[in-house]
Amino acid sequence: MGKSEPSGLPPVSSGEPTPEQKQKGILAEVLSAGFIFPLCVLIGYFLGSRVDRALGSSPFGTLIGVFLGFGAALIPVFRLSAAYERLEQKKKRQRAETDPVPQSQAPDRSGGDPESD
Repeated sequence: MGKSEPSGLPPVSSGEPTPEQKQKGILAEVLSAGFIFPLCVLIGYFLGSRVDRALGSSPFGTLIGVFLGFGAALIPVFRLSAAYERLEQKKKRQRAETDPVPQSQAPDRSGGDPESD
């Protein structure tokens, strides 16, 4: 008996994920950032309030904790932005490689003669 292909399933590829797969991964990270961002701020708030209780320095510990939580929440956002930018640049390079004629050298298809103006 020979190998049978499972029907309806995409072929398994070995190697680097496709740009579409990378884009889906970035989308998943964006959705998770929606949970990470407020979570970091809340953790900063609670840690800062604990410091305030321990040192009696209210509200400075809480404010510092919130600002540190906000800063910590920005790190994944910047990483996500950089990953998305790299993906877009790669897609542009792939389009440029597959485009046989650069747009600046493409023939004028407006139908008119440019020298008859």
